[in-house]
Amino acid sequence: MSARTLLIKVVGGMAIVLAATLLFAITTGCDDCDTNVIATSGGTSTSTQVESALSDDLPDASVERVTDGPGANTGDPFQALASPEGIRVLGTTVPGESDGSSTTVLTDESVTTVAETTTTTAAPTTTTAAPSAPSYADPGAVPANGDTFYVSANSGNDGNDGRSASSPWKSLQAGLKRLTGGQTLLVMDGEYREVKAPGIAHYTVDHGGSAGNWMRVAAAPGHSPTIVASQGSGIQITSSYVEVSGLTIRGSGFGVDNNWGVGISVNNADHVRLVGNRITAMPTSGISVTESSKFDLIGNDISYNSFWSPLQGSGISVWHSKNRGHGAGSDGYHDRIIGNRVYGNENKVNSQFKEFKVKSDGNGIIVDQNIDTGYSGRVLIANNLVYDNGGRGIIAWESNRVDIVFNTGYQNGQTDGISGGATEFAAGKANDVIIANNVGWARSGLPAIIFDRVTSGNSYNNVLITDSPSGHAGSRDIMHSGNPGFRNASTDPGSADFRPSGESVLKGAVRDSPTFVSTDLVGTSRGGGTPDVGAYEAEASSR
Repeated sequence: MSARTLLIKVVGGMAIVLAATLLFAITTGCDDCDTNVIATSGGTSTSTQVESALSDDLPDASVERVTDGPGANTGDPFQALASPEGIRVLGTTVPGESDGSSTTVLTDESVTTVAETTTTTAAPTTTTAAPSAPSYADPGAVPANGDTFYVSANSGNDGNDGRSASSPWKSLQAGLKRLTGGQTLLVMDGEYREVKAPGIAHYTVDHGGSAGNWMRVAAAPGHSPTIVASQGSGIQITSSYVEVSGLTIRGSGFGVDNNWGVGISVNNADHVRLVGNRITAMPTSGISVTESSKFDLIGNDISYNSFWSPLQGSGISVWHSKNRGHGAGSDGYHDRIIGNRVYGNENKVNSQFKEFKVKSDGNGIIVDQNIDTGYSGRVLIANNLVYDNGGRGIIAWESNRVDIVFNTGYQNGQTDGISGGATEFAAGKANDVIIANNVGWARSGLPAIIFDRVTSGNSYNNVLITDSPSGHAGSRDIMHSGNPGFRNASTDPGSADFRPSGESVLKGAVRDSPTFVSTDLVGTSRGGGTPDVGAYEAEASSR
């Protein structure tokens, strides 16, 4: 495995290299090499080498964790030796994402092939009706019982009291600084371009609330405020009990010479909720959550990010999650990534790691390297629509306890020759990962699912469309040729419609799930009986 660590301190936008070490040790694999996979059968997998705008209806999903039966997780913890590759910027860790896995090491001088690994995927044996599920916390349920303030880039004045829409503050950063736990800041129409820390973030949230009094920042009702980011991240959150909802964050002026910035960056925090935000054109990731836990990413629209950064961002990137002394929710999950639309995110420049030779990420959603930190939380990735991304649609890489259920993936892997291979759904160097009840339609020549070096991983009841070997599909996955019954399968967000049609093979195809999510991406009830596979129910009234 090759690893590099780089520590950079940024002061006033000037990067000073403090320390850099370069280590090369080719052992059992490398993170940035091509991958080949072979088809599997009988539930056993073997690898030799390695939409349009966000709906106005935010998901209000209920979830129930299954702790026994065919969908349950078993097995010993998986231990992996990995060197996290990242940059620490003024105390903020920014991940250089790991790419998908490979077990053939390609160098200028040699090729080293590693022994085969085998993963057995258990399949459900019974058909179950949709279980009842406890209510999932609705975005409006966050307790914020204090005063409400307003800010307006168009009509505000920082000399106002900020207590009404007719006397708003002007500066968003000033409003954030004044806000305390339990209070809400409503952001009115206008473009917000202030720069708190040039090269790092336009706006910072460095204090938060408490369990009974969250701090909320939200678009004012009927308003569509936009943060225009051109010098670093749009918003950086380094505190807990904070919710940000309904904002648009748009990158501007980024490129190869201005290549750092995340739409919303969450660092060393817990109890953070990002709900219904639209993030586009940021050079690194749309949303990046690092060294944090107890977060909810719900109903966000994340598109066309990660083009320019050599850090190899993704649409939604979760890296190095850490235990912060908080238990799971009533549904058994610590972290939830639910009901997001993630599309068009792709790496356009090579990684600054691995000798600058590869593009490794640009995934739709990645949960990355939580094994390194000993993270004990469980992650739910459900009801997401991921399409037309450069890397994998959804991937759990060097991470434990991840459930990937009821998602729709279409034509991901747009980056030709991406390091580690591309697919719709993937897990690598991981333990206790379940991929179930998803639909994935792969690009020509790509597998629809890959399991690589996964301990106690299960893949079942996924509808997979591929003209290539199926990767590591389980014996109870459903292989299908051609359109599975989408109303309009397209990478055009203006016309794409991934709801199942009346005769779709996705209808009523759910047989079991490690977690049941009672509503789909747009809030349509999955009801009783047997629900549909993927992020949408056929009866969904919007896409």
